[in-house]
Amino acid sequence: LRVAWPFIRHFTERVFAEDRMAVEAEQRAWDEQGEDRNHEVFPLILDVRDVLRANGVPLRPRAAAGAGTPACDGRACDDPVPGSGLLAAYPGHPAEPESPAPPGG
Repeated sequence: LRVAWPFIRHFTERVFAEDRMAVEAEQRAWDEQGEDRNHEVFPLILDVRDVLRANGVPLRPRAAAGAGTPACDGRACDDPVPGSGLLAAYPGHPAEPESPAPPGG
């Protein structure tokens, strides 16, 4: 394992770098288009989307986020939609400050 570790590490770092680039590209596309126009065909991703649509917290509409505020700027998309009945699940709304990063991260 000690001999193979540098190769394992290089491989996983490369995979994560490629994944990060793909996620960042999809986020840029979402920001530019304002919606998901990706025509996904992978069954697992389609199932995850269905679960998120059925159980996810709705995003605040752009108009409610404030004029000129880009979508998902700061906490604009983290807050539940008023009137959705989900605000009660967030004690002390707006959200508490984020906790510090874990050690080493």
